[in-house]
Amino acid sequence: MSTEVHIKTIALLSLSIGIFLGAATANNNNITDKNPLFPFANAQVNKPNENSTSLRQAMLPQIVQISNGSTFHLSAGKFIKDINGSNVVVYGLNGQVPGPIIKVKQGSTIFVNFTNNIDMDSSIHWHGLKLNNKYDGVPGLTQAPVKPGRSFLYKLDFPNEGVYWYHSHFREDKQQPLAM
Repeated sequence: MSTEVHIKTIALLSLSIGIFLGAATANNNNITDKNPLFPFANAQVNKPNENSTSLRQAMLPQIVQISNGSTFHLSAGKFIKDINGSNVVVYGLNGQVPGPIIKVKQGSTIFVNFTNNIDMDSSIHWHGLKLNNKYDGVPGLTQAPVKPGRSFLYKLDFPNEGVYWYHSHFREDKQQPLAM
């Protein structure tokens, strides 16, 4: 029986603190002025406006099985997410919030082609993986940030079994609370 490695997005921290508590002040599609529990989230929650009417509804994460040597395409974008009956503009990966759950067999090497379709620089940081430093996803330290409309190809090796997670690693104060 082969061992599988699971990569999951950081959902508890970015979603529960940034969106759920930030949106806890949302009521009937209106956003109140203050979130007393997490004031940093006040500026993060955006209600849809005339510029966001064309945004698609975010989906729940899907499980994708990636075979050894394959390339997986991961695309960041803006979406609408219903949270407690309020529509909120969020960032997502492949239309999902949180992003896709990636399954890989132990011993595999995969490539992730990340395309940044949001309105600011971004990158993807991979936690717990033993990888070449240039693929670690820390802008300004291990790679240049991925500019809007551009892509970056990550090479990921999975010598060990386990559950790993990934998340945006640029402007975490804005991107992670908006679910990326």
